[in-house]
Amino acid sequence: MDSIPDCVFVKDRDLKYVFVNHAVCEFFGKPRDTILGRTAYDLYSRKTVSDVHRTDQEVFEKAVSIDRPEITVPDSKGVIHTLQTRKGPLKDSRGNVTHVIAIARDVTERVRMREKLEALHRYSIQLNAAKTVDEVMNQTLDAMEFTLGFDIADFCTVDGAHIFVRGSRGIPVSPLKWPLDGPGMVAKTASIGKTLMVSDVRKEPVFVDARELASREGAPPTLSELTVPVLIDGKVLAILNVESSRLSAFTEEDQKLLETLAVHVASALARLRQVERLETAVEERTRRLKESEEKYRSLIGNIPDVTWTTDQRGNTVFISPNVQRVYGFTPEQIYEAGEHLWLGRIHPEDVEQVKENYELLFTDGKVFDVEYRIQRKDGEWIWLHDRSVATYEKDGVLYADGVFSDVTERKHIEERLRQSERLAAIGELAAMVGHDLRNPLTGIAGAAYYVKTKSGSTLDSKAAQMLAIIEDNIENSNRIIDDLLEYSRELHLEVTETDVKSIAREALATVKVPESIRLADFTKNKPKITIDAEKMERVFINLIQNAIDAMPKGGTLTITGRKSNGNMEIDFRDTGIGVTKEGMESLWRPFFTTKAKGMGFGLPICKRIVEAHGGSISVESEVGKGTTFTIILPIKSKPEEVKEK
Repeated sequence: MDSIPDCVFVKDRDLKYVFVNHAVCEFFGKPRDTILGRTAYDLYSRKTVSDVHRTDQEVFEKAVSIDRPEITVPDSKGVIHTLQTRKGPLKDSRGNVTHVIAIARDVTERVRMREKLEALHRYSIQLNAAKTVDEVMNQTLDAMEFTLGFDIADFCTVDGAHIFVRGSRGIPVSPLKWPLDGPGMVAKTASIGKTLMVSDVRKEPVFVDARELASREGAPPTLSELTVPVLIDGKVLAILNVESSRLSAFTEEDQKLLETLAVHVASALARLRQVERLETAVEERTRRLKESEEKYRSLIGNIPDVTWTTDQRGNTVFISPNVQRVYGFTPEQIYEAGEHLWLGRIHPEDVEQVKENYELLFTDGKVFDVEYRIQRKDGEWIWLHDRSVATYEKDGVLYADGVFSDVTERKHIEERLRQSERLAAIGELAAMVGHDLRNPLTGIAGAAYYVKTKSGSTLDSKAAQMLAIIEDNIENSNRIIDDLLEYSRELHLEVTETDVKSIAREALATVKVPESIRLADFTKNKPKITIDAEKMERVFINLIQNAIDAMPKGGTLTITGRKSNGNMEIDFRDTGIGVTKEGMESLWRPFFTTKAKGMGFGLPICKRIVEAHGGSISVESEVGKGTTFTIILPIKSKPEEVKEK
């Protein structure tokens, strides 16, 4: 019994030890005579004793053998061990259980290895999802840190004729670079493509003290080192390196773990290289597509993005995995949810068109070729160009194969092109209006002034009223022309240092505020901001006038300014009639207005001015309760088209 490496002991019915072998004495660091005649309370903690005695009693009561699960127990030096115990009954000649005999095996190393393998498996899964070399490096170093004991761990890459330390753990290092044919264990591993494990680096001729290469002053000297190559198609792409200040710090099991990790790293890096090659190919393809618009349109209509197969009942029987990138949902989610996950998320304005064309696909054999909007899992609306044909029949059910592409960006480009064309048309119209209407208006204004000055007090009230109407309409016409020209011409800013309080004060002095409207100006003269004060005053005037017009029966206009996240935030809050949902959607479009006068250029011009400063303007409104316009400006505007005074 004393020759057995496992702990063997026997207890009587009082649960006292009547026999222990040498391994028990060694484990607990006690002589045999100090253990015999005592109970588990003298060896274990109270929590452990409860479980020990419970299983002892079970053996006595049931007269059967029992396997105890793994438990952790400190040895005589306080080192925690994991023990696996089997207990069985000892019987007398009449078959009565008189003692319990047990054998406890130390499975600490096995458990540790199991934990390391499980951890290695988890890290390998993470490596398979890594998108960059840096992610692979960090996850690899995490795995090395968990599974191996070391002072220094390096993730090195081979690029051309040099070796680079991509990342390190343990003692901080400076970025290193040295020739592939230079000295050192890492360079040797890269050269021969095989693992090197050195128990005592002092006996290794090629060893180089990394402290001298990377300014590792104060670090303990390296005494043992383990380097493993990461191979792809027989070529060393990276090296995993660990160093320790202890002699013989690494075992064969450590070597196997690190070599296993290297295989997973190689797989991850190979995948990334393939992705890089694909991205390069896509970039090259994109460059060629841009050479010709017609060629681009022809190719974009035929390049498959996501492929799918459905039956005539609308059930998706196959969809390529990259649907998750475009749509947000996995193929499994689409299979399980059926047509509701697709048809139910198509834009209401496009549903009938999709249904009609889908039915014709199976009834008349027509090609399904539709562009429609659909809502992604994250709520974003995207445009799809969907094309398919009915291809085969199985068990009396027709099936169609198709492909769709995300053409959202193309739609946005087309919309921007239409907007550019509209702006160009506005510019031409503005030039025509400025040329053809300015002179007649000037003539009318001069004639009205002549009549007014010559006739003087001889004009009757009706004639004076007519002259006032003429002058008022001339002024409105000139204002419309000014807005049109302002909106169509290129915007240049002349910035100065000022404050929101000054701009608000100048704007309020310009606008006539009715007595029925209460004005609350809470703006401040700090902080100073760098903006085009004249143009920003125009924005303030426009928003103040809009608020006044929105409160025909009176109300309150509140102007506030505050510093927020390094920007200046200004609110214009009225208690007026509010804006409908339909109105909100068209608020920033030129030629949209709810007023009897004007052409709807006020808010679009405000938006242009604010955005030219690198800021933003937004609106919130509730019908019958009021509207709030919010301007956010950088404290110091530095857009491209700026001249500082």
